[in-house]
Amino acid sequence: MGFKPKLLKFTALITLASFLFSGLSAPGYAADTLDEAPQPAFPNDIQSIRLTPELGEIEETFQGSTAKTIVIVQDAHAIPDAQRRIERIIEYFQKNFKLFD
Repeated sequence: MGFKPKLLKFTALITLASFLFSGLSAPGYAADTLDEAPQPAFPNDIQSIRLTPELGEIEETFQGSTAKTIVIVQDAHAIPDAQRRIERIIEYFQKNFKLFD
């Protein structure tokens, strides 16, 4: 066996080991991070959320029985202007309601 196949096998082994053992070092880390993440500051009354006309419009809202908030943005595929507006809508919600990406 030549040098290159040995190097490839060694690299694959190191990569595999790093993936296998990286999750074992701190098993509770991901759960702790999620618990400490800031909660979105959506208003209690979702009817009060407004978009500027340049961004678009809210066609429908539904107030569920839990405190969770879901925002669905309807996409107009293959229309560049719609894609730019969606980007600005996401930025608007991140800035005004303390959402994070």
